[in-house]
Amino acid sequence: MTLARAGVVAALYAGCYAAIEAGLRVAPPLRFAGLPALPAGVALVSVLLVHPSLHAFPGCARWRLVALLALLDGVGFAGMFLSPEYTSGALASALGNTGPLLMLLLGGI
Repeated sequence: MTLARAGVVAALYAGCYAAIEAGLRVAPPLRFAGLPALPAGVALVSVLLVHPSLHAFPGCARWRLVALLALLDGVGFAGMFLSPEYTSGALASALGNTGPLLMLLLGGI
């Protein structure tokens, strides 16, 4: 049963590149990439306004790390939406899905 669930997750994840290719026909890449972030940000801010006890901000020393991680995540996210413009969705999906495998290999070293 676990293998079937993993297969479903992999298929949905790989399908996002096909959806990105379709969406790029109607919107510029970075604007289209920002569309999912808007409702997520609104939902997060709404939860924080309703539950002020959940406010947890990192100390000053960690803001550099937070900024670096946000930059790296943003570059990867932008690359995901810019890649179908230069390659096929299948190649972008295959290359994008090798990231977790590379992490496993590096973690084993």
